[in-house]
Amino acid sequence: MQTLQQLATDTVVSEREWQKIVVDLAHLHGWHVAHFMAAGTRRGWRTAVQYEGAGYPDLTLARDRVVIFAELKTDTGRVSCLQQGWLDILPNSFVWRPKHFDEIQEQLKKP
Repeated sequence: MQTLQQLATDTVVSEREWQKIVVDLAHLHGWHVAHFMAAGTRRGWRTAVQYEGAGYPDLTLARDRVVIFAELKTDTGRVSCLQQGWLDILPNSFVWRPKHFDEIQEQLKKP
């Protein structure tokens, strides 16, 4: 059975697979995780959010009164201008890629 680290770094993973790896890792270290999913509509994919929701980070993680905002990308994925706008104003916000697995794990382990 492959470890989360092997899954993240030994193969090319999609953003969806990467998200599952990060969520599993976060849960392993006691984090609560929120992700707001888009839904298909007649007008295309939409996420039910009001006001300035476009570009909001993929995951919000919370543990012990600490909050982390994570935008997940493949090793070659690009951050959009709207996503960067959120990352610029949110504290503890990061772009997490599979190649950063070791650093992410260390960050999630911290007390």
